[in-house]
Amino acid sequence: LTATEAELQATRTQTDSTQDTREQADPALTQEIEAANARIAALEATLEQERASATTALAGLRTEAESAVASLRALYAGFAELGGTFTERGLLLRLAESELRFPPGQATLPTGQIASLDRIAALLAEQPALTVRIEGHTDSAGGDELNLPLSRQRAVAVKQALIERGVEPVRLTAEGLGASRAIASNGTAEGRSQNRRVEIYVIE
Repeated sequence: LTATEAELQATRTQTDSTQDTREQADPALTQEIEAANARIAALEATLEQERASATTALAGLRTEAESAVASLRALYAGFAELGGTFTERGLLLRLAESELRFPPGQATLPTGQIASLDRIAALLAEQPALTVRIEGHTDSAGGDELNLPLSRQRAVAVKQALIERGVEPVRLTAEGLGASRAIASNGTAEGRSQNRRVEIYVIE
């Protein structure tokens, strides 16, 4: 668009200069002026088309940008509602044992509504580009032979609960890490309760 405007201005300047000396010029100059005027008309038409195209393109980009900003705001609002924490491994949504209410030594979720999983499923429905990694964790009681499979079973139970809430299985992975990533001391009942958890990492 800028190049066309510059060419149009240069052609106009040249034509004005030529017209100033038209009376002293030979008749062949008339043809040159007519050609220049035709060129100006063509450039003006091209310029108008390019301006219209630029306006349309700009409107499209603005609409796309507004849509992206709205989507991002909705995403972060959903993260905030779920109490998410940003980490280098993804957005962490930590679900404590008290919230999921696993029976001791079992991996069966209670039937009915589980508010946190309902909210996560709703967020994933609104953000179809997101994927999720579900990690099960235990305290140190019982040893790895018990804790590793138990932690995986609990992660799989959460995965299945999200699938039942409409999340596509391909967007979910589940793994059990046992007691290997404690976040509190296993020497107290409170610490062990904190370590018995399921972590959900949302990956953009």
